[in-house]
Amino acid sequence: YAMISGLDAEQPDWEGATDARMATFAKGYWTSYCAMRSQVSLAEGGQLELTPGYENDLPIRVVSTLHELTVRSVNAAPSDDLSSRDTAALALIDQVDQVGFRTGAARLAESLSIALYCEGRSRDTILRLADRLAAWGAEFPSQRFLILGQFFSAIAQNQPPAPSWLQAMANRTAEAPRESRWSRALLSASNTLLGASLNALDRSLIASFQKWHPSWRIRPGDCGYGEEPAWGLDVPRQILWRSDGSEVDLGSAPLLWALVLSVFQGVGDKEGLQAVWGETDYHPLKHDNRLRLSIRKLRELVEPDPSKPIYLLTTEDGYSLGGRCVALVPVDTDNS
Repeated sequence: YAMISGLDAEQPDWEGATDARMATFAKGYWTSYCAMRSQVSLAEGGQLELTPGYENDLPIRVVSTLHELTVRSVNAAPSDDLSSRDTAALALIDQVDQVGFRTGAARLAESLSIALYCEGRSRDTILRLADRLAAWGAEFPSQRFLILGQFFSAIAQNQPPAPSWLQAMANRTAEAPRESRWSRALLSASNTLLGASLNALDRSLIASFQKWHPSWRIRPGDCGYGEEPAWGLDVPRQILWRSDGSEVDLGSAPLLWALVLSVFQGVGDKEGLQAVWGETDYHPLKHDNRLRLSIRKLRELVEPDPSKPIYLLTTEDGYSLGGRCVALVPVDTDNS
């Protein structure tokens, strides 16, 4: 969706308009990708009637006018009264739903959820809309609305979603390309995607996530680099998440957690890893076997196939991390 200040051309510059205006309700119009002046005029002239069941053969460009009419209705509220604007938009969603055009109501709820989140307000409203989107998605069925509802239900909570949850969402590139892209960016240490473009809406949502969850800090590990993280460490919870989004709780194995955290921080040589046991002097005959046993236990816990490790690799000097990895760290420990 492009959020623009007006429809003054039959072929608007959507990317430029999206970059120029992310504040949907402050002023201007809110339209879908293909609404043009002619369709807006048609709907305003009363030639579009909302009757039960008409969505079966409704042209896509007429559907688009519903988005435009939403903002025309919302703009009737005082320009400085955001609460009234929200109420007007929610009322129109209910109206469209009640006349039988449930997919249209879901599209309006989708746009309103994104707008409210990017504006950084109305948490309760976003969560209610997320529940409705998920319910509509299950009813239609529609993976688009179901996954979007699940995504907003996760990112609008008081606490951010677990990085393992975002990793699982990041893997759903085929069925949820937009939410996958957002998740991959949120798991990136720089909130960007190498080799992929983020549009204005992507950038706005990611920036808003940081405002909603100021404690969210992602740091890169001492490992391979690529377009996106494939696995990582949830430091506050002492959990390692795998590339498939599954979790391994290492909180009950503090020594093993200390080992993997040390390697993540770039200390993977045998001499350096002895500090995990509180010892500074390295003696091969004394320490090598103990270290090998600990690494084997760690691999048995975290590796899909311990005989073919992909996360904890053996090097000439000790051990290193494989693949691409990041860590969610407490704010007070992120001094970078």
